[in-house]
Amino acid sequence: MTAMPAGAVRAPCRLSVAEGAIGEAMDPLAFLERHAGERMFYLERRSDSVAIAAVGEVPGTQVDDVRSVGASAVGALRVGGFAFDRSRRPSGPWAGFPTATWVVPRVALLVRDGRCRLRAAATDLEGGRRRAEAILDEVRTRMERPAPVAAHPSLGVYRVEALGSVEHWRAAVEATLADIEVGRLSKLVLARAVRIVADAPWQRLRVASRLRAAQPGATVFAISCGAKTLVGATPERLATLHDGCLTTAAVAGTAPPAPSGGAEDRCFLADAKERREHAVVVEEMRRSLTSLTTRLAVAAEPAVLSTPALRHLHTPMSARLGPDVGLADVCLELHPTPAVCGLPREAAKASVREREQTDRGWYAGGVGWLEEGRGEVVVPLRAALLDGATATLFAGAGIVEGSQWQAELEETRLKMRVMQAALLEV
Repeated sequence: MTAMPAGAVRAPCRLSVAEGAIGEAMDPLAFLERHAGERMFYLERRSDSVAIAAVGEVPGTQVDDVRSVGASAVGALRVGGFAFDRSRRPSGPWAGFPTATWVVPRVALLVRDGRCRLRAAATDLEGGRRRAEAILDEVRTRMERPAPVAAHPSLGVYRVEALGSVEHWRAAVEATLADIEVGRLSKLVLARAVRIVADAPWQRLRVASRLRAAQPGATVFAISCGAKTLVGATPERLATLHDGCLTTAAVAGTAPPAPSGGAEDRCFLADAKERREHAVVVEEMRRSLTSLTTRLAVAAEPAVLSTPALRHLHTPMSARLGPDVGLADVCLELHPTPAVCGLPREAAKASVREREQTDRGWYAGGVGWLEEGRGEVVVPLRAALLDGATATLFAGAGIVEGSQWQAELEETRLKMRVMQAALLEV
């Protein structure tokens, strides 16, 4: 059989969907525990009481380009995501992980507006709605059984390996500052990676559970491909669409947490270097959204977004999308934002390829869900790729005029502590 070219649009799948309420609320992670070993997607933000936990894949529904979503399996829930650089062949720890993938899950647990529902999907070739309803009954039966008791052994011996030297980081930052001085770049986000190797495989749902408990305001996510799982707790949403209303935010500029806020937050808001880095992101996102929207509102001043581990400058934005514009169009226009890439965009992407020693893969890419007329895509930050007993952690820092390589290195260390705490259970 001839393989489809990358980005090709499959013929629309004829799908049937069965959905039903659950009598009592169910923990999305407990739902996933009952489907161990299956393809998994998880996204939860407890501060908004929203979650999706999905398993399996309906045959013939996979597409590898977000632009194809609207032309395939119309009306169905899709889950998936994409790499930071979709033109780059996955390498290093990301070998075998797709550049992008969007699928219709076989079954999903949906938590929205205080309601908990199950949804199953099947193609007409599989039996259509009758098969979808049968799947729903099978899942309900499985959920009525006692939950499997997961073994949670204490962490034994582990080692930490930096994937790149301090000397290389310093050289990359100094080369970037030279580019900024001559006007080739105005900002570049450089990322680095660290590997933690344990004496037993990492338990992806346990890691997600610890992130959820420690980062209540973040969006916790996990998405698997084969034996590998990307898991993290991000403060950044690329875009959310509901009833034609788009919400997003510029998140750039970082500081350590402040116990009392107040004076510390005022100093952070007044920091010239952090404000300069943040302003670049705000203006580029404003420019990108103007052509897609009929009404765009941008907060006049940034606020401080506080998390247990860090503080960020945060400028919310909202808009009404123009005719025939969907969330996929917004993602393609916005991504990668200057908050994770730099400016000018193409020059920054080229510099990332040249100066980073480890492929970012899906770090700083996109993870989310899409339906007809609504959806959400978050930027996978504070993340690690789990592969057996190996966890590869990623973190980046924005380099602008006035940046110092030591301070930016320390910023990446601060950001990695979110994942380190979840993995090492400290």
